[in-house]
Amino acid sequence: QNVGSTCASLAMGSAKANELMGSGPGEKAQVMEWVLRASSKMYPLMDSYLEVINDHLLSRAFLVGNKLSLADLVVFGVCFPAITMFPIAQFKHFANLLRWGDHVQSLVGSDVVAACYPVKPLHVIKPLFVAPRPPPPPAAPIAAKVPAASSAAAPTDSKQQPQSQPPSGQAGGAAASDAAVQAAQAAVTKQGDTVRLLKGELKEGKIQKPAVDAAVQKLQALKLELDAMTKGDATKPASGDKAAPVSKPAAAGKAGKGEGKGAAPAAAPTSATAATPAATAPAVVGEADGPAAVPAAKVKKEKEPKKEAAPKKEEEPPSIDMLDIRVGQIVKVGKHPNADTLYLEEIDVGEAVPRQIISGLVKFVPVEEMQGRRVLVVCNLKPAKMRDVMSYGMVLCASNLTHDEVVPVGVPEGVPLGERVMVQGYDKPPVDEINPKKKTLELLFPDMKTNAAGTPCYKDIPFTTSQGVTTSTLPSGWVK
Repeated sequence: QNVGSTCASLAMGSAKANELMGSGPGEKAQVMEWVLRASSKMYPLMDSYLEVINDHLLSRAFLVGNKLSLADLVVFGVCFPAITMFPIAQFKHFANLLRWGDHVQSLVGSDVVAACYPVKPLHVIKPLFVAPRPPPPPAAPIAAKVPAASSAAAPTDSKQQPQSQPPSGQAGGAAASDAAVQAAQAAVTKQGDTVRLLKGELKEGKIQKPAVDAAVQKLQALKLELDAMTKGDATKPASGDKAAPVSKPAAAGKAGKGEGKGAAPAAAPTSATAATPAATAPAVVGEADGPAAVPAAKVKKEKEPKKEAAPKKEEEPPSIDMLDIRVGQIVKVGKHPNADTLYLEEIDVGEAVPRQIISGLVKFVPVEEMQGRRVLVVCNLKPAKMRDVMSYGMVLCASNLTHDEVVPVGVPEGVPLGERVMVQGYDKPPVDEINPKKKTLELLFPDMKTNAAGTPCYKDIPFTTSQGVTTSTLPSGWVK
């Protein structure tokens, strides 16, 4: 409270007191409420406080009013060290808070922020703008070929000519092409964000270079695919733009044969009124008289075979290296406020801020054994709300076959916090976030077991750290 009061006194004595303290009594009261909350109630800084700020900023650019105030400066000062070190898993959950922090930092100035805090400036990855592809040009009208015998008698009024219709597949093909290009653009944007994030983590020593190289290669492949799609659409007409070939009427098509047999050609009428109905009617595909006329549908079927659908790319089956399993240590543990069977833990996995994780271990492990325990944490699960409290990972445990004994997987002494646990033969970088809709964990669990010695394994290959294999006290059980 003393810090908040001091800040308020300095602000009221400055030349910008009206701006910093609010423009009216209502705003001034709100500013002081935020200042006192930040200086007294936000220590230690927990996710619950950050969620309050994040929800408050859902439709606001500033905490109070429509301009920067003392409330923004004080709350920013309290939250800044934590939000600069958010793991990727928390970006979406605290999107409003990160957007606001980036805005305040830009208004104050990165150099001023850097002089006040011994941490790197906040860097928010913003979506890249990818210009939409221009709409395809309108299809050229399909000109019907007119027999020589009837061309002279054809009506000259353009209004009497039937309007040629574009093929029915043209609109659908263009829409499908647009959707494919937009999907490719979105994939390039998302992968570009991932590459920048990984490069930042590489500089901080959180990951190794092969993970970044793999992400860059994937980005290049997506860009090549997008270029091929856009160039192909610019140079090739859509499948529906091709005009169906026009069949020749019998009179024109058999002209050569008639002359060869001595047949006299039909005399052209001397006037439009003298022309027969067959001669005056415009030549339309499939309406010519005689056995040589071919229906338009048949011509299209013969000349325009259906394009073969591209085979769907089969997704690789899930493997253990998709998971980002890291060594962590429980620094704080207590009962979940809304559930008697759940622990609410803060686990240090080598990041600037401990992760908040919820585990259903109350019935199996006493709280005294949980405090300070070294555990394995799956760090790239999608954040989930469990009984109104967010969880940002999962503690990996071993259990017996009847699931009435459960213990966290043990970690050898001397393993650095944050080290990734590996399985020999599975060394790909982990995915950014496990999609729960794909049931990745459910597909991996049947192959995650403890062997006869109690060693956790994936397909009989041990989970390994730099100091040896992981352990458990439950042989021939499950790992999940």
